[in-house]
This record gives sequence, structure tokens and C-alpha cells, in this order.
Amino acid sequence: KKIFVFIRLGIQLGSRIKKFAPDFVYFTIKPAGKGFYRDIFFVLLIKALGVKPIYHLHGKGIEIKNRVLKTIYNLVFSNSIIIHLSKSLLEREIMPLNLKNSSLFFVENGIRCVDTEKFIKKTDHFIYIFFMSNTFPSKGTFVLLEAFKLLSEKFKHVKLDIAGMSSKNNDTKIGTFISKNSLDQKARHHRQISIHEKHQFLRKADIFVLPTLNDTFPLVLLEAMQFGLPVISTFEGGIPEIVEDHITGFLVKQNDVQGLAEKIEILIGDDDLRMKMGGKGRQKFLNEFTLDKFEHKMMKVFDEL
Repeated sequence: KKIFVFIRLGIQLGSRIKKFAPDFVYFTIKPAGKGFYRDIFFVLLIKALGVKPIYHLHGKGIEIKNRVLKTIYNLVFSNSIIIHLSKSLLEREIMPLNLKNSSLFFVENGIRCVDTEKFIKKTDHFIYIFFMSNTFPSKGTFVLLEAFKLLSEKFKHVKLDIAGMSSKNNDTKIGTFISKNSLDQKARHHRQISIHEKHQFLRKADIFVLPTLNDTFPLVLLEAMQFGLPVISTFEGGIPEIVEDHITGFLVKQNDVQGLAEKIEILIGDDDLRMKMGGKGRQKFLNEFTLDKFEHKMMKVFDEL
């Protein structure tokens, strides 16, 4: 069944190219994994019809493991326009391919602005730590829980909200960890939240934490910065171009429970630093990561073609 769908999509793509005769085809190719090999068919079809592809990469994972793989990548990405999510990802994954006749750009993602003031600010004395993503281990969920366990032994006025879900088995493990370590009164897991609830959590929070192990350019960090939160995350993907270490938040090594706990503790104990970092993060969001900024940068790329 999948093969027939695949063939049908190829026929539709070919017929539309012949009908409209475009100079370019915008294509969000998967840069690695099974999706990449699936997309090769469409790429070769686009090129065979004499059209130059515009690749907009939303993931990472390009590795030159051997000559065969490098040849495949060169076949796909040469004679094309490539837009990646950050300068560092472009330099790390695309430039080493030494592509021929390709134009390279980076355009950071942006999100729609929200009226943050319309949501109710907290009125109690607790420090709220907020995590929002899917809750698979690859997002650092259990790294955060282990760090919070250490912090809860030192601070009585700190609470943790985890928003997001993954598999039933994994989410059960989160609940078990919270109960086993007697964190029921301090840590809560909210599997599903509405957009309004998400914004309310962001408004209530004091610190946003995403100790992710595998990410490219997580938009949730932009959402946290929009709400003026200091952000703690990792040196993963394009995150260092979102979070400026020691300026708009902190970056820690992956799987570093102690290091994460130390950075959170710094922000717990310093109200002024939280406000300063959060303010700079919000300004960085307004300057670089709004939807208007994203659209302007994309149009600038298209104008150069």
C-alpha cells in the first residue's frame, strides 16, 4: 500500500512540475535516516526534470561515515539551494560536504507573538521550574527529575511542572519517580494542556528548563524567552544560537545531573539574575525570533535567488 502511495506522489509531483514549469521546487527534505532515503526518489525526479530544489532543513544528523554516503549526499545536495536552521548547523553538517554549485543560507525559526500580560502572574512565594516538551528520555526528562530531587532536599519553596507526554509506559515511569522520591507535593506531570494552559504555565514560571539530549532548534525555548524566562538547556543542535550562555540563561552538558542542579540553584537563589536573564532573553526573542523576523529573512533569501 505504501509503495502505491509513494508512486502516486511521484506521478503528482512530476505532472505539476511539467504543468507549472517552475524554476525552483521548495522541499523540506529529511537530512538523515529512513526519511532521507525515501526523499532521494523525489529529489532525483525534481532534478531530472531540470528544476533546482530549495531544501529547507528542519532536522540534523548528516554524517560523512564513508565514501558511498558522501557520494549520495553530494548527489542530493549539489546544484541546489540549502536553508538550514542555524549558522552552526550549516557549518557543521553542510559545509564539510564541499558541494558544487549550491547556495547556502541559514534562517532561524520564528513564532507568533503572544500578549503575555493578559495571563495571570503568580502571587505565592514559590519558585516554579517549568519543562515543556514530549517526555521521552531523549528530551532529558529524567535528567531534570534527578536534578530536581537534589534541589528539593535543599529548598522547600521550589516546585516543578512537567508538561507533555510520550508513551504510556514512559509517563508511568515519571509518575513512579515522583512518588518513589516523595516529590508528590513539589512536582507535577501534566500530560495534556491546552494552549491557554501552556501560556498560563509560562506566565507563572520563574525558570524554564529543557536538558535535551537530541534536538535541532526547539521552538519551546523561543516561547519561554517570549515570556521573559531565563532558560537552561544543553549544547545541542542550534540551541547555543538561541540561548546565550550566562546571558539569557545557562547551557549545560548533556546528562549532567549535578551541573544542571547547580545552574538551577544559581537562579533559585538570585531573583535579580532571573529577571536580568529573562529580560535579555525576551529582547533577543523580539529582535531575532518573531514570525515577522522569520518571514523577512525567508523573503530575503528568495530575493537573492
